[in-house]
Amino acid sequence: MLFGTAVLLAAASVRGVDAQRISRSWDQTYLGANARAWTAVEGPDHAVYVGANRVLRFDGERWKTMNVEGGYAVRAIAFDPRGRMWVGANRQLGYFDPTSDGWSPFRSLTPTLPTGSDIREVWQVFADKRGATFFAQSQILRFRDGQWQRWDFAGARRLPACEIDGVIWFHHGPTGVWSLRGEKPELEIPSDAVNVGEDVVYLATTANRITLVSRRGLFQWHDRQLLPWSPVAMEFVRAHNLTTVCTLPDGRVVIGTLR
Repeated sequence: MLFGTAVLLAAASVRGVDAQRISRSWDQTYLGANARAWTAVEGPDHAVYVGANRVLRFDGERWKTMNVEGGYAVRAIAFDPRGRMWVGANRQLGYFDPTSDGWSPFRSLTPTLPTGSDIREVWQVFADKRGATFFAQSQILRFRDGQWQRWDFAGARRLPACEIDGVIWFHHGPTGVWSLRGEKPELEIPSDAVNVGEDVVYLATTANRITLVSRRGLFQWHDRQLLPWSPVAMEFVRAHNLTTVCTLPDGRVVIGTLR
């Protein structure tokens, strides 16, 4: 994995970390897979699962590769309450089931997709006890109780999403911020109220407010207005190449950049 600068954000402050010492590293010869990593998730067994051109499992001492046949660039990994691992890759999606001695072979759901589904790029997946919801470039595909639902959002380069208290929130540049809390998506904040640019990288809630992070900066929805959040953070985001964002368990936000 490649990292540039990491930034830790509190409510209205920012702290930059320019470098970290690398204590251990592994290349593709050691791993038996392309070492470029797209995502990393801790599993219910406390191992780390990394999405590369396969799923890589690290238990603290050893790496194991898990093949995702027919797919590449594993960008989406999530675990449901039963321990099933849902996986989204470019041109492939499905799951691994836990077994007494590890994991089952990958079980593809791609052949069961509705006609017209486009999974050339799958970016995120959210799992629950009834199934999983996959976010592709311009489609949302939900597999629930053995049946597919699909919603198309034309004109999207990507649909950045997050899950808060069981509700999935996502941003669609042409129309605005949506929620998926029931049987279909609902528009929550129209695009004319958002106006932070098409290239939203991250969507979250911080202190019970919707927060959007784009290459124009950080914004929070408050009193029916989208307001800049933290002038220092705004300046930093605009000056660097923003690549990823995550929320820590205590509510702080970490921003990663390429520079």
